[in-house]
Amino acid sequence: MKPSKLTGAAIICALMLILAGWTISRPAVNIPATPQWEYKIVYLKDNFKPVKNEEAVNALGAQGWELVSVTRVYMNGGPYDGENFYFKRQK
Repeated sequence: MKPSKLTGAAIICALMLILAGWTISRPAVNIPATPQWEYKIVYLKDNFKPVKNEEAVNALGAQGWELVSVTRVYMNGGPYDGENFYFKRQK
């Protein structure tokens, strides 16, 4: 028995409906937005008061700032003078 054109068309329509239903019923993929950051640089002079510096850094942490780096500061190529503390937090 030879398939007719109507049978072929019916098969094609059935496949199209199945594929259309599959694409419609798929769950949406939520792509998270790229986070936006703000940055803060705090200079703390080396004055041998670690408690004061610790309090300053903890206060920023309480505001949502995350410490990401610390670098030493040398003034005009001279002796070590203090540190730059680099912070970031999400906007």
